[in-house]
Amino acid sequence: MAAATGIARRHTRLADCAAMRAPTPPPSPSPLSSDLLVGDAAVLVTYFLSLSTARAFALAATEATAQSFDLAADLRGFSCAVATATSCGGIDLLTTVRFITSEQFSAAGLAAAWCLGGSLAGATRADWVHLDEEVHSSAPFGVARLVRGWAVALPVAFVTKALIVAAVYMPAGGSVVFDLPTACGDLGGMLAVLVLWRRWLLGQTF
Repeated sequence: MAAATGIARRHTRLADCAAMRAPTPPPSPSPLSSDLLVGDAAVLVTYFLSLSTARAFALAATEATAQSFDLAADLRGFSCAVATATSCGGIDLLTTVRFITSEQFSAAGLAAAWCLGGSLAGATRADWVHLDEEVHSSAPFGVARLVRGWAVALPVAFVTKALIVAAVYMPAGGSVVFDLPTACGDLGGMLAVLVLWRRWLLGQTF
């Protein structure tokens, strides 16, 4: 009986040693935060559509101040386009519809690109809100994981915008041309808006 008890104890000690030597499995990644994803997407779509509206007003102001501008002819052309669904000179309704379509889908596509990049970089995971203040302070722009997520989203956003513009304009005989100011406004603005938005969220947390 004593021998059996000793053997059992030795087996228990061996099992404990084996358990101590076994590697600890890595912790499972934090799940994505629907609040961060929805909030980021809403902020980005609002920014991109506001930027698009500002571009449209700037273009309209440039045309309105040109010497060749004729409001009456533009209005007649617009009325004709509405009635016949063809271009009649003046305001080109079909081009306007293409522009609006392109900008709306581009805004959604750029926001989706960030959601993908932010998710891969951990910037939209639930544990982001609970990171220590020191972790954010040591990160670029004072927001942890943000720049890494933006860097991942950058090529995705660029390709997505180009494909959307091509899909809208090329069937009508248009072409896709790289425009540096537009690219800077879209991709650089994405980073700036996200920094401001996430720093505001951190200000509500700490």
